[in-house]
Amino acid sequence: MKSFQITLLPENRKIQVAEEKTLHSALLDAGMHIEGSCGGKGTCGKCKVKVLDGKKALAREAGKKLSKEEREAGWRLACLIPIEEHLSILLPQKAEEGDRKTSLSGKDYYDVATSFKKVNMAIDKPNLEDQRSDVNRIMAALGEGDFDVSLQIVEKAPYIIRQSNYNATVAIYGKKIIDIEQGDTSKEIYGVAFDIGTTTVVGSLINLITGQVMAAHAEANGQRNFGADVIARITYVSENEKGLEVLKSKVIETLNSIINNLTVNARINKENIYSVATVGNTVMQHLLVGSDPTNIAMSPYIPVFQNSLKLKAHSLGINVNREAVLYTTPNVAGYVGADTVGVVLATFLEKSEDILLAVDIGTNGEIVLGNRERILACSAAAGPAFEGAQIKQGMRAADGAIEKVEITDDVYIGVIGDAKPIGICGSGLVDAVAELVNAGIINKGGRLLPPDEVAHLPAALKNRIVEGQHGFDFVLYKAEHAMENVVLTQKDVRELQLAKGAIYAGIKILTKELGIEFKDISRVLLAGAFGNYIQVKSAKTINLLPHELDVEQVGNAAGIGSRMVLASDKEKERAYYIADKIRYIELSSRPDFQDEFMMAMGFGQ
Repeated sequence: MKSFQITLLPENRKIQVAEEKTLHSALLDAGMHIEGSCGGKGTCGKCKVKVLDGKKALAREAGKKLSKEEREAGWRLACLIPIEEHLSILLPQKAEEGDRKTSLSGKDYYDVATSFKKVNMAIDKPNLEDQRSDVNRIMAALGEGDFDVSLQIVEKAPYIIRQSNYNATVAIYGKKIIDIEQGDTSKEIYGVAFDIGTTTVVGSLINLITGQVMAAHAEANGQRNFGADVIARITYVSENEKGLEVLKSKVIETLNSIINNLTVNARINKENIYSVATVGNTVMQHLLVGSDPTNIAMSPYIPVFQNSLKLKAHSLGINVNREAVLYTTPNVAGYVGADTVGVVLATFLEKSEDILLAVDIGTNGEIVLGNRERILACSAAAGPAFEGAQIKQGMRAADGAIEKVEITDDVYIGVIGDAKPIGICGSGLVDAVAELVNAGIINKGGRLLPPDEVAHLPAALKNRIVEGQHGFDFVLYKAEHAMENVVLTQKDVRELQLAKGAIYAGIKILTKELGIEFKDISRVLLAGAFGNYIQVKSAKTINLLPHELDVEQVGNAAGIGSRMVLASDKEKERAYYIADKIRYIELSSRPDFQDEFMMAMGFGQ
């Protein structure tokens, strides 16, 4: 089998690649980040690279996602380039990942009530009259009855006891001694709570004695290059022999990277992390533990597990104490997962006398409606538009992303990091479309109107309307060179209509099922990073949320729920209760969903 050398600029890194691979898969194998939300099928247009040297690659079909100017400049999609020659390519500049989700953390401490504790103790020294084993001496020093012991105790006790001059600290989980450490480390007991999103993973380090949040950090989910949504990732698992192994390893890599960041910033030892709790949608939790989620994608959408799992975190490859316990918060159904349970936990919806509507908008839109009497939930397949995927110049909420848009006499934008605009994230997309609707440039049906149909508008706005591949486009940011413009396309508007239509229709179905009207809902709880940064008035303008309802932005409620579960066994019990109480509504089985969906596609009242 032949291999070829790929030179990657601007780093000037060289890698050897077998001819069987595509450039996209070769870059992933080399540990390079390369966008590709469609899983390498050539349909998202995100894996752009500039071919500097490679005649066969330049002769290949560039795909429909690239403009004429991009093709002429040598840009190609990495997933459409087979490795059949030596190549020199330029990778696009990577936007800096934002930690926006970590700013939505809620409290800086949590009430702790776990089965973990640490005890510092003096241990009797042995002599000829006292020949008890080391383990029995530890038991006697504890003075609390019989305990099981972990393999770590048997391995480490003889050394730790003597090196510490018979003064050591043991870590205990329930009635099991799980670790022993030299000296007094009784105040060093930590846990990590993870909100494993399809796009972004958030980790929080909590002191399991004081409840203090020591650090928080967010990173992009390492699985994102294998598909933007759960269906794409399930497809990758089903179509690739080692697909499940690959996706599991990628999310574990992400967790370990976050743990490394947390422990460095908090200046603690990873060995003192004894507990891990996770929330995430059902597919994410399956991929985390290496459980095949394929059946979730097929009717009747059955997951492998639904209740919580208690596993050894270390056995999954998570870099914490060998005896650390991993707790997966229970799922509700195939498409309503532990992240939804986390939202209910954090908002105490199940204890409310008023009827509340909780909406967590991401790649999937999880919707919960109810109160202490009854709770319904559904998952609306919004697709990845709100996360920036399937949008021509869409991107995550990172430096360079347009996040706010205002249109008056001209277009005024807000950009994350005050950087040069290079794309648009979900909140900016919603803003842009809402402002264009208000300006009369997009009509109620979602059509982006040509200049001659908006003659009343200022020239500065009309001049931003340009011909595109699927109708007219609107230039949000005019750069010195046209190739660097940030443009909203007609297709982008259609993608947003599909996404918001699914959410709104899901809300309508739940109100029908509960037998209420919008006026009976006390308020909307808008959750998640996207929900926190979106402008509510824009969401209402595009009919993403009902006009008549009050909206409260509650931040990363799923992440807050994961912290609560980590810190308290009582909250674990609440999570069980909530998961059991929620009644899941499968939208695809509802004959009225399609009608509601079509009615929800338009803009304006």
